[in-house]
Amino acid sequence: MLLIALDLRHLLLLFMAVPLLSVVVSSSVFAQEVVYWECRVEGSNDGCKKTIKAPSGKKIVGVTAACNLEYGAVSNSELASVPANTIKVVKKSDRRWFRPNGYCYVGNTKIYSGKKTIEGINGIKQVLVGCFEHDKNGGDCHIRGTLTLQDGNGATPKKKFTFTVQLQRQDIVQGNIPYTGRFPTIGQLPSGILKNVRSITGYPLLSFVKPGRSTEDCNQANAVVRLNPGNELSPANIKTLFGSKTPALPVYFNACAGASQQLYNWIPIKITYEKN
Repeated sequence: MLLIALDLRHLLLLFMAVPLLSVVVSSSVFAQEVVYWECRVEGSNDGCKKTIKAPSGKKIVGVTAACNLEYGAVSNSELASVPANTIKVVKKSDRRWFRPNGYCYVGNTKIYSGKKTIEGINGIKQVLVGCFEHDKNGGDCHIRGTLTLQDGNGATPKKKFTFTVQLQRQDIVQGNIPYTGRFPTIGQLPSGILKNVRSITGYPLLSFVKPGRSTEDCNQANAVVRLNPGNELSPANIKTLFGSKTPALPVYFNACAGASQQLYNWIPIKITYEKN
């Protein structure tokens, strides 16, 4: 019995794939832009507030702020001393024992003294900032900071998922024993691309049949791509087998198993794919 690589679609109805573990995350680097902002009031008990908006096509991924809750301005060095995504009071209101106290805020993060991590900022399009200080002759306060912007289409990196795919032994009369498989399984059709194929330690060497060849050719080095236990296919080998270094799903496998003391009905391999 011969299994031709181009005819695999008609031979895989019994194939199973078992999801083991989904893992996040591919690391991607996106260009970021930092802009400065401020809000200040003198001699007014109404405080100061403003809405800072990200430009079209951008989103906010970080905010840092420093505030002076008395007369005077936040200096460059005071702002530079504030950790990322933190709001810090560099000078407290002298009315802190009386109501209302002086405070400043970024979004829902409000602070009277000290410093605090700014929550709920990543990915939003705008944020309300401000400060308030009350005095008999009018309050003074100054809040200034930085806004980190990122391309609105690139803030969320693509996720990678790993599955265990079971290659099923096919019954034959003579010759090399084929193992076939498909990912995703019938009825599971996520939109994505194949990123990696890895064999599992403890199972036999696998010889993946190249397009246009059959399992009868598994003993010919130029007809297969060999994968030792515990190793992974290189991008070049993936391209040889599937026509691309990142082939679109679904993908089909046709392989022979190397010599082993045990005859396996199923041989597992690890598949990593990326969602579109």
